[in-house]
Amino acid sequence: MLGQLRCIPDKIKVAGLSHNRHGIVSMLTRGPDTNGCQFLITLNADLAELDDFHSIVGCVLDPTSLAIVTGLREVQIERTSGKPLREEIVIMDCGEY
Repeated sequence: MLGQLRCIPDKIKVAGLSHNRHGIVSMLTRGPDTNGCQFLITLNADLAELDDFHSIVGCVLDPTSLAIVTGLREVQIERTSGKPLREEIVIMDCGEY
């Protein structure tokens, strides 16, 4: 429905998966059974505090792509909103495996 956020129940909880390195792709949630269509890619290792909140859906494997993800650490952001100050970041041609 237009104007209402549609959420899906938690389905991706696998023991042993952790936000323990950069390049982990997760679906963001606001709590149990609130999965939606926003995703994050970790830029740091050791973010295990995210494990109980966000569902891991994949990781960046290709060395070239991982180098690009690592380079995102250099993008300057506005501290309160987290939005890039000067650069637009677009994910294109991500493919399917």
